[in-house]
Amino acid sequence: MPLRSQLTARSFTERVVGLLFHVSYFSLYIIITYMTNKYMFVDAAPILPTASWDPPNFTLDLSGVAAIVGGDEAVAATIAAYTTGNSWFVGGYPTPGAYVVAKFFGRTLHGSWWNGVFPGDRTDLATAFRLHGPSKFHYYGIKSGSQLPPFSNIPDCLINEKLLQKIKDNEELVAKGQPSNIDLKEFKGRIHNITKKGERGTDCLMYIFTAENGWQNGDEVNVTPNRIHMIVGLCASLLNAGICVVLALMNDWFAFSIIILGMLVNFLFMGTVSSCKITVKKHNIKEPKTIPPGHGIFSHKDNNVIMAIFGDEISVNSITKTRLEVGPKRKSSNFKLGICCITMYMLFLAQLIIPAQASLMGQIFFLASLLIGWFSNAYYSSLDATKAQRQIVKENCGAKAVAVLRGNRTSVFLTLAILARMEDVCLRGVYPPLLGDSDAWKSAMTCIADSVTSKRLIVSKEVMNSHVGIDLQNAWKTAHELKEMNHITEFLRKLAQTNANNRAALDQGNLAGLDQSNYIELDQNTPPELNQTNPPESSQENRTDSPAASAA
Repeated sequence: MPLRSQLTARSFTERVVGLLFHVSYFSLYIIITYMTNKYMFVDAAPILPTASWDPPNFTLDLSGVAAIVGGDEAVAATIAAYTTGNSWFVGGYPTPGAYVVAKFFGRTLHGSWWNGVFPGDRTDLATAFRLHGPSKFHYYGIKSGSQLPPFSNIPDCLINEKLLQKIKDNEELVAKGQPSNIDLKEFKGRIHNITKKGERGTDCLMYIFTAENGWQNGDEVNVTPNRIHMIVGLCASLLNAGICVVLALMNDWFAFSIIILGMLVNFLFMGTVSSCKITVKKHNIKEPKTIPPGHGIFSHKDNNVIMAIFGDEISVNSITKTRLEVGPKRKSSNFKLGICCITMYMLFLAQLIIPAQASLMGQIFFLASLLIGWFSNAYYSSLDATKAQRQIVKENCGAKAVAVLRGNRTSVFLTLAILARMEDVCLRGVYPPLLGDSDAWKSAMTCIADSVTSKRLIVSKEVMNSHVGIDLQNAWKTAHELKEMNHITEFLRKLAQTNANNRAALDQGNLAGLDQSNYIELDQNTPPELNQTNPPESSQENRTDSPAASAA
């Protein structure tokens, strides 16, 4: 049969299956409505103390019970519970919103049959659990010259948006040598402000990262459960178990059975979800020895946040060419997830029929069970699933944030150009798409290359544009304050390993108190003006190539 005929037959089959499903669902709805109206007032035999609670002409409005069901909260709770490692504890109580949960996760299943049972736009489990998404950054390879969007939003996870706003609002907050999971307490210290006083351009922040020993293709990511989050799910499960005991003593087996059924179905569903594993899909390099280093720049699409990363190609690929995938450990588990979603459908129908046969007290307890599940889901849905993804990325991708440069966009990029040139890397091919291919930038790149080679200070008269020249002097000074003369990768790796005493010395600006064994030794032939961060005023006055002299 031709391919077009096969596709036409398949699409026709899917439409027929979907139509039959909706017709069956509508017919079942009519039957349920009829049975509910006919048997609404049939009550189970209550025990004597609750007889006064069971008037023959009163019952709960089941449509009102269904109206409080929180489907969105249930979906968000399932996502947050999985990414934080607490799936089993969310499955111990009957969750409201069974229909919405089944419909959401049913669309992660692929196949003609599942497309008919769960119609709609298809997605994958990694996207459903918010472990994969598009990145707002674009990667520019400094050494390789490659330009590409990252495979996933892993670069976005390396920057904390709240922390980023703190840095923008407070000029005293800076970054220095430490791992990438920086908190506000560790962020205070000496700021690398490279904008000249009295001048202000477009504000820009540049994070400097090193990449080393990142995750490998096929690695499994394990998430450790949080004990505090466990308590909420356990309490909800215990409360529902207590309700079942009370209903058993009341001989209200209709309400008892629907709550037990909800606990069992949800437990099986969450057990199947928790059995799915998080794996790393990374681009492999066949001949890594022939590949240049992966030094590069991540430019943000929306705001002036830049990331510069230094490391070998394999380590940088852990950020640029890697994505997280979620899937069952066995192929049969995919079928189990589909069966569990169908079972959640059936639970939703049972919750419409069975509670109507219970006593008034049984219906009240059923309502209380749904409320307990709703409150528990609301708590889990309040957890930030994206924060969990950031934590997974920071702990496993091998990237370490070691410094932040703050200033206008021109000065920040010029500082990076100097640092990269010290690593024997030229940014001529990268700068045109980022800052434009102007004569001023060409002149600045030439001055940087010549001055780094001769190890002398750049002065503004060597640059065609005075605006670039002034920023270039500040960038040059900042680059040498960071003590990155020859091997920036090694320096940044050493800087990330400095102890608390060295960080305290950086806070106070006391460079003499640092443990010099953690830093790269400067070349003995380096001129004295490059070895001192703050040269004496007398030497500044006598030098004809100093920034002060050139400005005059």
